[in-house]
Amino acid sequence: MDDRRLRGVLLSCAAAALFVVAGLVGRATVVAEGGPSSLIWPAVGIGVVWILSRRSRAGRIIDLSLLGAASTLVTILAGTPARAVPVIVVSALLGTVATVAAMQRLDPALTGATSSPLRSPQSVVRLLLGAGGGCAVGVVAGALGLWLVSGTVPDGFTLLWWGRNVCAVLGASIPGLLLVDHLRRRPRPMLLPGSAMVELAALLATTAGIVAADGLTELPLSFLLPAVTVWAGSRFPPLVVALHALLGGAATFWLTMQGHGPFATVHPLWAAAFLTQVFVGITLLMGLLLAAAREANLALEAERAQRATEQREALLGFARRAAHDLQGPLAVIDGWSTELAAAVNADPFVAATGAPMMVAQVRGATELARELVSDILADAIAEDRSPARARVDLTDLARELARSLAGTADVVVLDVGVVRGDRALLRQLFANLLDNAVKYVRPGEPPRITVSGFTHDDEVRVRIADLGIGIPEGQHERIFGEFERASDDRPGTGLGLSICRRITERHGGRIRALDRADDRTGAVFEITLPAWTGPASPPHPDLAPETQRPRNLTKVTT
Repeated sequence: MDDRRLRGVLLSCAAAALFVVAGLVGRATVVAEGGPSSLIWPAVGIGVVWILSRRSRAGRIIDLSLLGAASTLVTILAGTPARAVPVIVVSALLGTVATVAAMQRLDPALTGATSSPLRSPQSVVRLLLGAGGGCAVGVVAGALGLWLVSGTVPDGFTLLWWGRNVCAVLGASIPGLLLVDHLRRRPRPMLLPGSAMVELAALLATTAGIVAADGLTELPLSFLLPAVTVWAGSRFPPLVVALHALLGGAATFWLTMQGHGPFATVHPLWAAAFLTQVFVGITLLMGLLLAAAREANLALEAERAQRATEQREALLGFARRAAHDLQGPLAVIDGWSTELAAAVNADPFVAATGAPMMVAQVRGATELARELVSDILADAIAEDRSPARARVDLTDLARELARSLAGTADVVVLDVGVVRGDRALLRQLFANLLDNAVKYVRPGEPPRITVSGFTHDDEVRVRIADLGIGIPEGQHERIFGEFERASDDRPGTGLGLSICRRITERHGGRIRALDRADDRTGAVFEITLPAWTGPASPPHPDLAPETQRPRNLTKVTT
């Protein structure tokens, strides 16, 4: 016998033993002698999980034989009259087979128990319908058999029998199927993160407190259990919710056996027992439906995240291909337009026709197209790339960019701060903002830009202020949209500020546009980034100590 077959035999023997134990537990909840009058019969749920979790048809036949033998043993140990034993055993087998067949018919994903039964609220409803229909087949067959062998069936007998079996399927089969699904997953997921254990302990303590208060007083406080079930269903994974519901249902049945609970005063006794089963069933369903809805939402969010990742990857690939493929034709157009401009300017007769202006427009359009391609690629990279979490001295970064603008702009860099982030992306962020300040200046005036910052509450707040044309009223948020510009008569693609926002948000920061506070015309872009909280790096050799460093670190003028 190979290891796989031996493991199957051992699991079947363990399931049979568990079925017998569950049958004896059910026997302890008998509320009236003379037949299947237990409040609950968890062996039914064990049998459904047992047969449903079998992958092969041949294995199911063997397990059904073992299930019949275990049912016979439980029935005999329960003191059932000899003539009723075959009826009870056949009824149990028929009900189990019918329930498994109905559940698989309504939800084919449950075949082989390879899928969670709580994927969505619809799957719970289908499971409930399968359990109700399958149990009805077994109970009707059993009631008819008992009537044939004894000539009578007590009042409420069939209804109580059906209610206990349905509750057993909901209360025992669903946790069992979820447990089998959890154990079969590779790699096996973590059931609960450590942070949720405290809340789980509070949930269990609340449940125990309600049950204890009901049992120790005359107040039927167990009617509060559905509220605790709502708490569990909205906060915990399906397996935890199902196990909690199983414990809550068992506690409710125990209270009923002790003469407590919301239906302790109901008569006749079988009616109180059936109402208890309905109460437990509804409470179970409430928790399972909430857990299934939560599971479906998590699956939908994961699917959306996966789809968004695939779309980002496709966009980035397209942007890279487009940038690569378009650079060649644009370079050809730029090169030939340069040659054409030189030829036109060398011929006074042609120059007088206005051809130089047309050539200049061609070259300008070419440069704009090249800039657009570069910005689209930068936008895709800013959205796709996960930023690093390294130490970045923004003062050094701003000084470096200020030097690159020498002869173009008057840039004053004050102390800015040190942040945690990706230097390459932050360089692109500052370069875009400085380039934006250079573009939007008043005619005839050189760009004047001030970069400053300060640290507050583990954040670095950076301000890049200019003396340009400012931001039109009501446009302070709109300019961060894609292809939006503050002024249509300035060069640019309208992607620069949207790239800035994306980079900032990917660092966990914020960016906003403001007017100057000194009544001068211009714009201020304020960026908030997480401050560096790790060990300080050695000072740069050309920087003085912090206490000796002047506020005006860098000034590059035209």
